[in-house]
Amino acid sequence: MTSSKNINKVIKDALKRGWYLIRDKNHLIFGYENGNRVTISKTPKHKSASIAVKKDFQKKEQCYG
Repeated sequence: MTSSKNINKVIKDALKRGWYLIRDKNHLIFGYENGNRVTISKTPKHKSASIAVKKDFQKKEQCYG
């Protein structure tokens, strides 16, 4: 699969867990109920981008502050 398909899958999973889209321009900015945010480029260039984005979502879900 291409990196954009992998990113879309990670985003769909995050939306199911309570993340919501704040902004959609050059970057996608997502917010979470505890106030944390994750920023993603709309055009990922590396295949490993989906792994990094998934880790960012998981890390921010566990942070409270």
